[in-house]
Amino acid sequence: MSDTAGRAAELLRALIANACVNDGTPESGQEIRSAETLAQFFAGTGVEVEVFEPLPGRASLVARLRGDDPDVGTLCFLAHTDVVPAVASRWSVDPFAGEVHDGCVWGRGGVDMLNQTAAHAVAVAGLAERARSGDRLGGDVVFVAAADEEAGGAHGTGWLASNAPDAIACDWAVGEGGGFRLALDAGADDAAVAVMVGEKGPMWQHLTFEGVPGHGSMPYATDNALVKAAAVAQRLAEFAAPAALHDVWHEMLEATALPDAVRVALSDAAHVDAAIADMATSHPAAARVLHACSHTTYSPNVVSAGIKANVVAPNAELDVDVRVMPGVSEADVHREMAAALGDLFDTAVVETVLGFEATTSLRRGELWDACVDATAAVCGPTRLAPWVAPFSTDARFLRAAGAVAYGFTIHDGGVNLDSFGSMFHGDDEHVSVASLGVAVDVYVELARRLCG
Repeated sequence: MSDTAGRAAELLRALIANACVNDGTPESGQEIRSAETLAQFFAGTGVEVEVFEPLPGRASLVARLRGDDPDVGTLCFLAHTDVVPAVASRWSVDPFAGEVHDGCVWGRGGVDMLNQTAAHAVAVAGLAERARSGDRLGGDVVFVAAADEEAGGAHGTGWLASNAPDAIACDWAVGEGGGFRLALDAGADDAAVAVMVGEKGPMWQHLTFEGVPGHGSMPYATDNALVKAAAVAQRLAEFAAPAALHDVWHEMLEATALPDAVRVALSDAAHVDAAIADMATSHPAAARVLHACSHTTYSPNVVSAGIKANVVAPNAELDVDVRVMPGVSEADVHREMAAALGDLFDTAVVETVLGFEATTSLRRGELWDACVDATAAVCGPTRLAPWVAPFSTDARFLRAAGAVAYGFTIHDGGVNLDSFGSMFHGDDEHVSVASLGVAVDVYVELARRLCG
């Protein structure tokens, strides 16, 4: 184990143990714990640290390593410290113990994205150590460890973008959403590595339903709000939005290790759905990833209804996670939902509670070239390929401010379309210690190429 890998592993274990679980409520997360861990990590390194706390406990840390030349651009390592909840009974390990075995660190956040948070921090500390020895950079390197990414960023990067924009201003940004091998099976070390150059937009919908209360022992012909919500949820779950195959999709497919017949089918809007369905049995997680990367999706995930078991439900609420493809607007979503729900659409009041359109960055240019060169310097020549992620990240806030932002890291060959798709917000998240060390080294090289 290299020194950098070991440092990153120990920091990752501490971040996992902080258990900054974001359940979407304003008081959850308590990312102040990890902000304090990171502030202590940077103590004495020469890295400037600032902590922003818009709500009690909802803290984001911004660390800056200043360069010598104001004419050289600024690179931002964009990370977050919150994680989604974990159902401990489904895990083979304690999700918040940060256990190390089989060469991996296990725990919630192992791949989303405390692994990169730790690697970013260790890389910046390493660059600071070089600077103290006289090997200084020209441009600034900024490390953002944000709160609240898992609930949309309103108390994290979104708040910073509105209230402290100079703290996170940058020319290039590197965050989560890449690094896995574009292959279906493990061990494909020679497969292309995905770089996230864009992301679908989150357009979460909140639906409310009204009914008429009555005695639960006499349900015949009643107006039950829960039944309305259930019918809407079922229809949305069955709805299939048409495929939208863009240039990045085709470029990604060309770089993915697939049988030729499968690649041809996935490249054709008339056959892509059947090809993904065929893949679902042998590679279910990969099928979910590919479907989400080629369609606007509607996922009804949270329902609350009623007041008591023996009272016909007078009200119900349904939360739907909608993720839109590039070019799809909020108005498009509501038109599509109306078409999908038909006569059921008018049974609900529909409200957008989180609404961002898809964002993309140029997939060729200084940042792309630096990613290629940095990867080659550490790992040898490695093919990189762009993709548009099905999920959203805080990178959208930096893109809106003019930065070119990618999701970029390097994993070992064990992280591919299937394992990547299954571990994000799934059970038994883990990352190899070797991957952490490689990521640190690549980030150091990236900063030297862009900011040197």
